Amino acid sequence: MNELEGKIEQLRDADPDIRSYAAKSLGKMRAAEAIDPLLEALRDDEAVVRRRAARALGKIRDPLAVPDLIAVLEDGARNVRKDAAKALGNIRDHQAAGPLIAAMTDTSADVREAAVRALGKIRTVSAVEPLTAALQDSSEDVREAAAKALGAMRSQRAVGPLSAALEDTSEDVRKAAAKALGRIRSPQAVDDLTATLQDRSKSVRKRAAKALKKVQK
Repeated sequence: MNELEGKIEQLRDADPDIRSYAAKSLGKMRAAEAIDPLLEALRDDEAVVRRRAARALGKIRDPLAVPDLIAVLEDGARNVRKDAAKALGNIRDHQAAGPLIAAMTDTSADVREAAVRALGKIRTVSAVEPLTAALQDSSEDVREAAAKALGAMRSQRAVGPLSAALEDTSEDVRKAAAKALGRIRSPQAVDDLTATLQDRSKSVRKRAAKALKKVQK
């Protein structure tokens, strides 16, 4: 029995710590032979094993895992849902976009943030409107992630909402919004970015100045 086969066998061990460690190891190996056993591990009784299996599948990045990871977005454990969303973002398969958009309404801010970040990697047009809505989320981490995701997507439809986010109460959100507007390079953002040069935060002012240079090129 080689190391890969040994780790796959350990996924069936009676000790959840051993199963968890095996899933983590299989993720590092990134072997296609581990996909089916890891998909089984997504249904393990222990949340820590399901988390490690989701993470491992995200590292292997095979689209075959997408349907099962989508199902795990409704897992009873918050951290399992979060790691499933992260894994789907790493795989970047567009069939995950709809379920990830749905996950943006999760009761957990950590899950919502992970879903937003994943959508920023997948970059499907259907996510633009939900991501702009996420700029109003109660969690500043989610709002910041949404601004970054919209910047990565470079959608002109996001210019107005991102410009509004330049007045967010969170410094990190304002910085992310300014950077995103710089990436989109829309002339419509010039006035709002110029106004942001007066922001109370030095780091926000610097980010707005950099964005203006890009927009005005």
